[in-house]
Amino acid sequence: MKQQNKKYFSIFEMLISLTIVTILASLIATSFIHIRDEAKRTTCLNQLKQIQQMVEVAKKDLNMDMPKLDSFSDFSFLEAYIDEENYGIMICPSDSVRLDLGLNDLSDTSYFVVPTKKMVESEDAMDMSTLAIEEYMVIYDKLASFHDDLYNIVYLHGGDNNLAGIARSRGSEPTEPLTVRSIPNEPPTVRSIPTEAPIVPPTIIIPPGGGNTIVAGEDMDVVLELVGSGYSSNTVKSNINLDGAPMNWLNEDGDEHTDQVVGVEGLNLSLTISEGASIQVNASAAHDSNNLQNSDNLQVYRDGDYVSNLDGYSGQLSVKDFLADYIDENGRVTLEDNQVIFLMELGTTNTNKAYFDMQDVVVVATFTAATKNELEEMVEETIEK
Repeated sequence: MKQQNKKYFSIFEMLISLTIVTILASLIATSFIHIRDEAKRTTCLNQLKQIQQMVEVAKKDLNMDMPKLDSFSDFSFLEAYIDEENYGIMICPSDSVRLDLGLNDLSDTSYFVVPTKKMVESEDAMDMSTLAIEEYMVIYDKLASFHDDLYNIVYLHGGDNNLAGIARSRGSEPTEPLTVRSIPNEPPTVRSIPTEAPIVPPTIIIPPGGGNTIVAGEDMDVVLELVGSGYSSNTVKSNINLDGAPMNWLNEDGDEHTDQVVGVEGLNLSLTISEGASIQVNASAAHDSNNLQNSDNLQVYRDGDYVSNLDGYSGQLSVKDFLADYIDENGRVTLEDNQVIFLMELGTTNTNKAYFDMQDVVVVATFTAATKNELEEMVEETIEK
């Protein structure tokens, strides 16, 4: 009988195979660690946003700029707003020490809260030099090591950086203002305390100097609605520019609308945009001129902002028809956190005129985080498991 020759891997071949498998395993492990850390950072940002909303409620209930604190770690003023079984929201997902020990109270959480400059200077125990981020009216991680040398931070209403309500990751360097909007000193209207951690609204940047342009701080979906036009004649036309490219409104049937917009209902436009993309709302009238396109005649407002020239708003019946849901009797804008409103005046550049009312064209934009694909959802489900 003829003996069959059997072939075996040599030691050299086995070593090469093991080396390749080890390298692949290392790469896969590194990727999943990165994905896990990113998920923790995002969860932390969501928690900071919810904490910020509860702090705004406490400020409103106490009718003050900020509750009195014993230290930068002191969140005890929120104990009336959080059930003890939900104290976990005050622990950063990357804070392994506090995750193991838990919290008995809110005097030593994973976060610092910094009140107004006036309050800090009036308290001997509150020394700003002990903090990594020397800003006022902010809440942020105690340690940068939680998120790869980055701090998660959320900005409170009443600060001087015009970033109220925004949660993001950043280093310890000072924050430069992104807008020139004025933030009211009194507490903003806060609708309710959510029972679950809210989704952080997409970041919208309003460039300095006013005007009719916004910039996406991240990938997102946006729905623009032309809610009304109070111009006195049927001569107003409007469109949208996305990164400089013109786009027409769509009517209720989904067809492009290129005619005048006064009295036309249901005009809208749904877009999916990338980080850094700019959206510009345009409008013109037969009596319009180039000098109307400036920061006085075109403005973008967020929830809690005050509109200019309130007398003009309250004095015209057309305003009451379509702006009552967006501007209250005191001139405060009332929107959701993920909305902005574009207001335009096409009749005059003189703010002292009775008909300078910033309501000739009104557009509301609603933003949501970009829809995740199936792969991203599967990765997140794997991390949670």
